[in-house]
Amino acid sequence: MLRRRYLILLWDFAEEAAERAALRRIEALEASGAWRRTFVEPGWSLILEPDTGLHVRRLMDASGLVLGDLYPMNEGGPEPGSSLAASADARSPEVFAALSRRWWGRYVALHRSAVTEPLSAFRDPSGALECLTWRRERLRVVASHLPDEHRDLMPRGLGVDWEAAGRRLGNPAATASGLALTGIEAIDAGQMMDLKTAERKMIWRPAAFASAQRQPRDVLTTRMRERVDQVVEAHAGQAGTILAEVSGGLDSAIVAGALQTTAAGKVVQWANFYTQDCEGDERLFARAVAAQLRLPLTEVAKAELQLTEEHLTVVGAGLRPSTLGVDYEQDEDSVARCAQVGADTMITGLGGDAVFLQTQSPLIAADAVHAGLGGRELFRVFRDVATMRRSSVWSAATTGVIGALSRSVPRRTPAYLNRELVGRLSNAPTHPWLADLADVAPGKRAQIRTLTASLLFHGHSRRGQAVDVIHPLLSQPLVELLLSIPAFDLALGTHDRALAREAFADRLPGEVLRRRSKGDLQAYYGRMFSRSLPFARPYLQEGLLVRERLVDRSFLEQALTPESLLWRDLNSNLVQLLAVEAWARHWQGVA
Repeated sequence: MLRRRYLILLWDFAEEAAERAALRRIEALEASGAWRRTFVEPGWSLILEPDTGLHVRRLMDASGLVLGDLYPMNEGGPEPGSSLAASADARSPEVFAALSRRWWGRYVALHRSAVTEPLSAFRDPSGALECLTWRRERLRVVASHLPDEHRDLMPRGLGVDWEAAGRRLGNPAATASGLALTGIEAIDAGQMMDLKTAERKMIWRPAAFASAQRQPRDVLTTRMRERVDQVVEAHAGQAGTILAEVSGGLDSAIVAGALQTTAAGKVVQWANFYTQDCEGDERLFARAVAAQLRLPLTEVAKAELQLTEEHLTVVGAGLRPSTLGVDYEQDEDSVARCAQVGADTMITGLGGDAVFLQTQSPLIAADAVHAGLGGRELFRVFRDVATMRRSSVWSAATTGVIGALSRSVPRRTPAYLNRELVGRLSNAPTHPWLADLADVAPGKRAQIRTLTASLLFHGHSRRGQAVDVIHPLLSQPLVELLLSIPAFDLALGTHDRALAREAFADRLPGEVLRRRSKGDLQAYYGRMFSRSLPFARPYLQEGLLVRERLVDRSFLEQALTPESLLWRDLNSNLVQLLAVEAWARHWQGVA
């Protein structure tokens, strides 16, 4: 089992009763044999598992800690030592801002300016390491998980916050922010929290890197290639042995090329998972990647799925609704496969659609207008958008001008939402990354929205509990670079994600470079729902989401029929609803 868990207990050290209560809790944790005191300061203590794989480093000598993986931002920079130096009189926001400029990784940082000052926590911009917090009597707990085995530390009043759950159904990107649970909070990626007052402050935002400044294309492709190799090599360096996914798509092929270049000896299996239908069978492309990179490819047929209560109970156990485990057969196969080949890490290409900008949105034309392009350059963007959209150049130009004047990105309301809920969503809070985007170009706003939703790739799954699952394309140095490149430079060319194709052309086979399609699991999930209708219909129609008036029952009555599953593209909506329903059933009345 993966050992990257931590517990932090905080108390008022000037209050004797609080001090005694804290020490009793710490002694009880140590007496269980599963935890040990690792760091103790007046008013707080870090507690880790004895065989933890979590790195711990001092921050500014004795004023704080960094928990997790940390790498220098500039390739070739110094490796982080036991102490991360900074100005001795700096306040926590400045310390965390300096930390996120100089270092990146998967970490949570803690800092206070003086013993008499409150402790603050900061979650790194990747959001890959969880940071939860709640109060229990005289203690504040900060943790990577819920300590189910120690009920006296668990949050009180734990259960579903139905209004927050509704907001997340209406906007999947919001699911990556906070929790839709009562009695507990989560610090967002790039955010700090004062652990005494619970005040929050965003230290890192994607919008800060969304620049319209352009650089020569050869400079951009060189920098992109260097950043991909940098983040893949850093992550692979922390791994023992790796199972790498080679889906047959562009993004996983780019990651595979970087792995083969920087850390080939670490990979014990290159795996391709395929379905029986042509849309989900990408073996032709995966084999071409393997031949180009000289990889020994292992092809794995995905088992056909049958939904059951038992499997969905496992799917719903995460702190946030997660679709990752709905394909439970592949989830279990990945766990067993890693155990069989001795892999402690899985590396994927997830997140590439967001960072490399896989899109057919006409808002790309609006970014060109927003950037002030003129003459031939502007016409070229309009022409490429028209080709991509199979529309006229005039239509692309009109969209570009109108879109450049818009202050928001239109978002469709999911058809499954209850009408009462839709009316309450217009001013609902969303992820803090999506606030204050008015000055960001429209296409870049859409990219930030997709990037925000990609935080959910760190969500709950069986494989994520068993091994370290890493998505290197969502690493901070690469994200910052690709956010700084205008959307039309990233996306447009003879094919989508054109700049990434150029940057890695010598590592990619022609079949992948020329490929226009993407793997599609719609037919696979359609068969799953068709064979599972006797279970899925009552599970959703009589479920908690309908009872709480979040989901429209009439939508489900129309969608969950053999005819709708055959002719309507509803499977992604239904998988989302399954994940949320399973999550709600798990957390209802847990306390």
